[in-house]
Amino acid sequence: MEEVDRIILHSLRQIGCDLDEKSIKSLQLFNTDMVIEAAVKCLRNIVPNFEMSHRLPPGMTARFRVGSLLAQTCLDLGYPGEIGYQTFLYWDEVDIRRVIMFLIEKLPKESEKASEEPLSFAALLNARIASEIQKRLGVPWLPKQFQFKTLKSSEDFSKSCLFRTCNLSFPKDLINAAKEAKLYYDQYLQKFTDQPLIKSDMCSSIIESNTDLLSSSTAWEAEWNPKAPKLSEKERCAKKRHQIRERLQIHFKQEAQKIASGNTAICHLERLLQNPEDEESTIVLQTNTTDSRFALTKKLVYQKACESERLFATTNAIKQTESQEESRKRKSDELVNLTTQVSSLEGQLNELKLEEKKLEGSIQQILERLSSKRTKNEELLGIYDIKKKTFDLLPDADLNLEKLQSVVDVTVQRLVGLAGQWENHRAPLIDQFRTLRELNASRVSETQRKLEEIRRLREKMKEIAEEARTKGEMHNQLAAEHEKITKEVSRSIYTRRILEIEIGRAHV
Repeated sequence: MEEVDRIILHSLRQIGCDLDEKSIKSLQLFNTDMVIEAAVKCLRNIVPNFEMSHRLPPGMTARFRVGSLLAQTCLDLGYPGEIGYQTFLYWDEVDIRRVIMFLIEKLPKESEKASEEPLSFAALLNARIASEIQKRLGVPWLPKQFQFKTLKSSEDFSKSCLFRTCNLSFPKDLINAAKEAKLYYDQYLQKFTDQPLIKSDMCSSIIESNTDLLSSSTAWEAEWNPKAPKLSEKERCAKKRHQIRERLQIHFKQEAQKIASGNTAICHLERLLQNPEDEESTIVLQTNTTDSRFALTKKLVYQKACESERLFATTNAIKQTESQEESRKRKSDELVNLTTQVSSLEGQLNELKLEEKKLEGSIQQILERLSSKRTKNEELLGIYDIKKKTFDLLPDADLNLEKLQSVVDVTVQRLVGLAGQWENHRAPLIDQFRTLRELNASRVSETQRKLEEIRRLREKMKEIAEEARTKGEMHNQLAAEHEKITKEVSRSIYTRRILEIEIGRAHV
């Protein structure tokens, strides 16, 4: 795996990843920022229109969005395994090695060939300049007062000021923000350059805000890291306090070694390290320290700042002398004024909404009028074109009349020719029409005859059905009478009676 990691790191350095050759020798030493940078820069070389910053944003929602977009892009390129935002944010060495190897295999061949070619002196110089700029961009910016290594006695610090900060408000999460928040950010939130009351505090306030965002993002990353132990809020604050105190002690010890004063200053400095809130030790340390050239320069630099700080302290003391009743009264008056302003603004908003509706109705009417005017304009343009052509013909009226007469004669001859052609074409069509009409009439007469025959057959069917019904009734009646006749009479009586009837007929 070491050989594989060496090949991967070489390929990542060739596409522009900032990886230290001495400290980073395997993927096990990567962190989340390096993983995101490697994936983003590989995808920039693979996908032409892929635009994404290779630095992780501070918010967790934005980080999840970045991880999801990277995972979806890898799936679109045909990554065979399972991948998601957790692959990049909470990465595992085996999974991230597989993903980076897949992306390196997808890199275009032209870039690989170009990287294998020897670079010229100008290309090497540009590469060194780019790497140096990128390295310096990764280092946080510090004012000249804090760059002690580059401090020179010839520099002018007369316009320096105290490092004093104030809270700055920035828009947060504009994509998921509510309408009211967006309206506040757009119309009421001041620019961050106008928020500090003292202009000299702007730079220090921006530095403090950036440091706060960076520390909060680092804390969130450590807290959301599944490998890190979970801490409560009190434990996390105590841990941070302990870390800050340790850093201050280390810094104070380093500065104490540089001080060339007596043992008294060192003792007071040690007391100050043990108890940072000891004001007596701080005062004695300040008074007993010998005035070196650097100390004198520092006093001259911050003299004006101390005066402004005293003025600020006096104003705060004056403000604290106000009674609570006056502050409450002032707050109540401000609340009443704000409520009246809010009610007036709501009334203005309602009026603006009504005016907006009226304007929308008037706009609709204007659009309808505009459409009718356009149609009328088109008609008038047609009439105008005809009249314009007519007026253009008026100066040479005789010549134009002759031309028009010739055109009319040609048109008449053409119409006569067309009429003759139509007659030649019309005669067979009329004959065909007549024959078809006669066939249709014969078919109609045959159809009528068949309909009459069908009608007659239906009437005959009705008569036969009526006759069958009467005969059925007669049959039923005779059957009933036959049932009523006694069946005890012998056959001889019937034969004798038949003979008598026959004899009677013979006599007649």
